[in-house]
Amino acid sequence: MKILLFSDTHGDLDAYKEMIGNEEKQDHIFCLGDSGFNLDFLNKEKIVSVKGNYPFSPKLPYDISEKINDFWFFFTHGHLYHVKFGLSKIMNKACLLKMDVCCFGHTHKMLLTKKNELILLNPGALSYTRSHLFPSYARIFIEGNKMILEIVNLKTKKVVEKLIEVK
Repeated sequence: MKILLFSDTHGDLDAYKEMIGNEEKQDHIFCLGDSGFNLDFLNKEKIVSVKGNYPFSPKLPYDISEKINDFWFFFTHGHLYHVKFGLSKIMNKACLLKMDVCCFGHTHKMLLTKKNELILLNPGALSYTRSHLFPSYARIFIEGNKMILEIVNLKTKKVVEKLIEVK
């Protein structure tokens, strides 16, 4: 199974198309908010999205919890958990829900780390104009009880962060 994960596109359709063009077939696409795309586009592209703080976000849930194979994922934008000021609130929420992976955006800064038993994943900003370093997104491969998480530089197509988890 292959999952693409992006955030903070802010209407940059070219960046989204470039990400899709970089990748072979995927099973799921998740947006962590602030896509700037309307609901019709999200539905047409089969993108599951959470609401961000961008003013034009369509009516979407703020948080999604989903089990994919053996792993529980928590998807949110992060602004309601004040992730720009620390990760304790979002980590507490994800741990309370017994999640394996906590995925968020909002900071426009990529992050892939494991703290205690929780994996924290922020794919960074897909839009070049919104990225602090370079535009990036994440891809996740799951086979049974093994998961490979990667953050990819949109322009070079190179993996810049990688984490392997086995349950």
